[in-house]
Amino acid sequence: IRRYMPDSIMVVVAPVDTLEAVRAMFTHDTNTLVVAGGSSRQASTLQGLLALRAKAPTHVLIHDAARPFLSGQIILEVLQALERLAPRGLLEAR
Repeated sequence: IRRYMPDSIMVVVAPVDTLEAVRAMFTHDTNTLVVAGGSSRQASTLQGLLALRAKAPTHVLIHDAARPFLSGQIILEVLQALERLAPRGLLEAR
């Protein structure tokens, strides 16, 4: 299961006026980056992806916190599918 652990976690925050409060929650977590989101889910996703560019990740999972009851099993299945299908091409970020 360790191979499925993320290298880093990004929390994209909207509305932006809560950014500092959310950052304060993660001050001791060096594995988590907190960035400002946008005016829509799509804009927030873009802001998160742009902030990840410096890390040049090989895989990115995006979870919409508006649907908070995502099970660990579903995440594991997505990661396994990514591992199995990525060589044939899922969605490639450019």
